[in-house]
Amino acid sequence: MNGQSLSKLSLHCRYKSVRKEASYRRLKRFITRLPIPQEKLCTFILGLIPGPYELALDRTNWEFGKTPINILMLSVIFKGLAIPLFWILLPHKGCSGPDDRIELMERLLALRDSSTIQSLVMDREFISPDWLTYLNMRNICFHVRLRNNIKIGRAKGELIAPKNELNDLKPHDAWHLPGHRQIG
Repeated sequence: MNGQSLSKLSLHCRYKSVRKEASYRRLKRFITRLPIPQEKLCTFILGLIPGPYELALDRTNWEFGKTPINILMLSVIFKGLAIPLFWILLPHKGCSGPDDRIELMERLLALRDSSTIQSLVMDREFISPDWLTYLNMRNICFHVRLRNNIKIGRAKGELIAPKNELNDLKPHDAWHLPGHRQIG
């Protein structure tokens, strides 16, 4: 929860102190001292949402003063909103590795069977052979945004740049290639 949201929430708290700064500090202490295990949070959230689940994998980074913050997050998508289920604070700048992604997915799969996952949506930074192989082995359907320079194998094996094939797509249209394809 960011500071602005916490400030707004503190205005609705009924503490004896009338100073809003005191309410804000008290609420902040309450939240930071009440750790909820991610597994319990995930179980609670998925208990409220009917499956099968559409998931999103994303990474965000920023700096808090001079401290870099880099978070890899697995969320469930519900009514257009991504609700975090599991996350990892990465100890470095830049992209995550396949081991980090697999760890997040395994934590979810310890609570839910892969058959309850409709699909996983992710950005182009998550294209790696180990990660995509893992998803295929777990029978998890995924949708990934492609880089401009990526090439995809056609049925006869030749590699083509998808941007040439996708020029005629309109917003919310999809280009589906059945079966397994080589990506290069």
